[in-house]
Amino acid sequence: MATAVVTLLFLSGLFSSCHGQAGQYHYVSNQLNWTEAQNYCRTHYSDLVTIRSQAEHTRFKTYLGDQGKKSIWIGLYNDIKSWRWSLDDNGLEQIGFSNWSKGEPDNKLGVQSCGDFYDGAWSDTSCTIQYPFICYDEKESAAKYILISKPKSWNDAQEYCREHHTDLASSRNQEENRWLASSSDNRTVWIGLFRDTWKWSDQSKIRFTAWHPNYPSNNRVNDDCAGYSNGYWYDRLCPNRYNFVCQSGKCSTSMHLNYLCLQCFFCVRSQIGNQEQIQSNSQRTNLFNNNSDGRQKHSTGTGRVHRQTGSQVQANNPDRAGRGLVQRQAEFTGRQAGRQTDSGKQSKTTGRRLGQKQAGSRGLLHKTRIRD
Repeated sequence: MATAVVTLLFLSGLFSSCHGQAGQYHYVSNQLNWTEAQNYCRTHYSDLVTIRSQAEHTRFKTYLGDQGKKSIWIGLYNDIKSWRWSLDDNGLEQIGFSNWSKGEPDNKLGVQSCGDFYDGAWSDTSCTIQYPFICYDEKESAAKYILISKPKSWNDAQEYCREHHTDLASSRNQEENRWLASSSDNRTVWIGLFRDTWKWSDQSKIRFTAWHPNYPSNNRVNDDCAGYSNGYWYDRLCPNRYNFVCQSGKCSTSMHLNYLCLQCFFCVRSQIGNQEQIQSNSQRTNLFNNNSDGRQKHSTGTGRVHRQTGSQVQANNPDRAGRGLVQRQAEFTGRQAGRQTDSGKQSKTTGRRLGQKQAGSRGLLHKTRIRD
């Protein structure tokens, strides 16, 4: 059981290590829209390219060369369909109820990812704007909806509601929507509606960006996919058709179970094999050099200790007068390997056999643990 736990922890570490690998780039000259490009990469490689750091961005730019002067799809997209409620994290599509104002959500200027409430309907708005807000308190029996008049940003409003009540108020059905309308005092207020913004196709978190100044802009309302050109990222219309770059040879957290999973498996198996070899060699060396009973020490199972003992004594007895002493010390040292006869030769042979037997037993134990 302990071996299984250690193995799982070891695998976990390897997957974490694999996740940080940049992978190999594959430029595809076919012009496809973003969704088609994503499907192509997931079928033939791993996914559309992910750029996680300045170092990866520099490597990607160098790889493209002159091909990077024109627009190219990368794996970044704006997740405009991820609207959900702060209270229970349930999505609108899952709940099946929405009450957007006409023309909303429109993600104006590409920065609108929080929801406000006015006159019974919702709009998407920049999360940094300060509005009054409505908290929900599940512990209250009567006044569960509390209007807070002091304006705050959406994030600050959420923090306040969670600290003093339960959360920002939700509108998951017509009844809750009516409660919000009666509590808002005809003001524009924050509610607990929000969505994810830009994310990578393989579901990696964004830790680095290289947007061109003033981008993303969402100039054409639905610029929800990212293209690369001349060292910068731009938000583009997803139906546009560009060349693109796929990535392979990396391990990832992506949930689509195709090439990514296989590549992570072989990535991990390769590293496990190397680790097993190192561990096996280390265990074999420790077996011979550090026998647990302390009564016999085999350097390599070849009787090297016996020869060393004889050499040391002979150095002090150049006239071979100490031969009897050599014999007695060799017998004492090799007692567990077999009785010493003929100047330690039998002990040398027996020691070698014992070493091979112990090494074989260790190898069998090692194989058994791998199967477990």
